[in-house]
Amino acid sequence: MPSASATLWCTNTPTTGSAPPIVRHSSFALALWHGLERRSLAREGSLEAALALRLAEAPEDLQAKGPPNRFASRGEMLESAAALWRRASLQMAQLSAANGISYHHFLQPSQYVAGSKTFTPRERQRALGPDNGFAAVGVRRGYPLLLAAGQELERRGVHFVDLTGAFRDEARDIYRDDCCHLTEPGYALLAERIAREVASAPGGLR
Repeated sequence: MPSASATLWCTNTPTTGSAPPIVRHSSFALALWHGLERRSLAREGSLEAALALRLAEAPEDLQAKGPPNRFASRGEMLESAAALWRRASLQMAQLSAANGISYHHFLQPSQYVAGSKTFTPRERQRALGPDNGFAAVGVRRGYPLLLAAGQELERRGVHFVDLTGAFRDEARDIYRDDCCHLTEPGYALLAERIAREVASAPGGLR
């Protein structure tokens, strides 16, 4: 049995609470645990300091953007983004299924998808950016990749819905800027469509 002094030392050491029960009543084992924990904490502190220095010296905000990726072309960048999008959706679907949750993936509409809406005069004035703008180029070159990725998701059992044609027959103002934001009627229509899709999907609402 441990002595009274050893027991007192063991129960009062700062690291007792983090030690497993089998260690707490042995002065030798607890001393070893304490040493290992101090070394681990020192290593952790050193790594955190090195990371902070690296972030401070980085030319870009790595915490916001992550490690820089270099691509040979914009097309290669868009293909990489679409692949990441597909993998992320598949992982969320698998995580949801494992926890009994319905998962639905919708591709949002965009005014830059050709033929997706007949624009009102107001939309033509405020909702269409330059042909070489980021939104226009991103959608025109990126959405075909997302649609192809969506078909692959469907083959993998994900409920994927292409909403790019949701406003094809809508005559009201739907887009309120040249990015991706909608008017109140636009959001209401989109919410109704999503609700119908979710309700009619296999498994319905859980």
